[in-house]
Amino acid sequence: MDRTCLVDADVFITAKNLYYLFDICPGFWKSRVHHHLEGRVFSVDRVRSELLVGRKTEDLVQWVKNEVPKGFFVPVDTDKVVRAYTDIMLWVQRQMARVPQGAYITNAQ
Repeated sequence: MDRTCLVDADVFITAKNLYYLFDICPGFWKSRVHHHLEGRVFSVDRVRSELLVGRKTEDLVQWVKNEVPKGFFVPVDTDKVVRAYTDIMLWVQRQMARVPQGAYITNAQ
């Protein structure tokens, strides 16, 4: 099954800090670009802004600036994104309506 993934900043930040350091696992970073070019991995423009807050010499900042294609980070202020977000929020509300009141508190303990 083909899926499209929308990844948040934590995916990139955790990867560079813990598991997929640029100098140890460059394939991870190349695969993000590869899968984006295949139409399967994207992020949003606000994530790009968050990632660029780091030091200009940091690997993650350099990767975003120099390796990531422009279309990887999708603008969030488009009608299509707003409609999709609305659909998701309505779905979540419908799911929450099915859960008995207090179930989260009881089940969490």
